Amino acid sequence: MPKRCCVPGCKGNYEAELRSTPYRSVFRFPKNEELKSKWLASIPRKDWSPSKDSVVCDAHFQQAEIVRTETYVLQDGSANTVTLSRPKLSEGAVPSVFPNVPSK
Repeated sequence: MPKRCCVPGCKGNYEAELRSTPYRSVFRFPKNEELKSKWLASIPRKDWSPSKDSVVCDAHFQQAEIVRTETYVLQDGSANTVTLSRPKLSEGAVPSVFPNVPSK
């Protein structure tokens, strides 16, 4: 079963949503305490601490912060771009998109 987004009001990867929308990629909270604090400050959720299983879906990040492909330079100098099976976040990415979410 896909992990569900912890942002209030978000239905990313909830069963009813899966029927009409594609699976959303999710990202765990960073281990870096400074970056984790930025995530917690940006998510509109009051008096809450994430568990080890808490995730935020890709709907809450700027598209430019989500890395979906990687380019490798081959020995002959040519480049090969591949689509990642699991997208990842660019360094320092912080969730900042919260449509229809109540404020803290």
